[in-house]
Amino acid sequence: MDNVTKVFSKRLKQLRGNKSQDDVAKDIGISRGALSYYEKGERNPDINILSSIAKYYNVSADYLLGLSDTPTLSVEEKAICDTIGLSKNSGKSAIRTSRILVPSMVISPSCTSW
Repeated sequence: MDNVTKVFSKRLKQLRGNKSQDDVAKDIGISRGALSYYEKGERNPDINILSSIAKYYNVSADYLLGLSDTPTLSVEEKAICDTIGLSKNSGKSAIRTSRILVPSMVISPSCTSW
């Protein structure tokens, strides 16, 4: 099992918490067996199922795959990314950089340009 698969299976189990595999699988639209395989790291979901899982748990695919340790963007960060068309990672980098360069800068979620 490669590192991405280990991280994915671990985070998938953590996100499920106390919910049953049957309930989560039904909500996502997959079989309980498929979810079990994903959680054990024995199989990897296709991109459509990965997207469904991310939407179901309201986390990014980057988080599920271990590319980010932040499950979701803040409302402010999401608004900025949506407004200026940046990916989540690019938006987070831009926000971090702007706060370093101008510490007193407050970025409003309703901003329409930089």
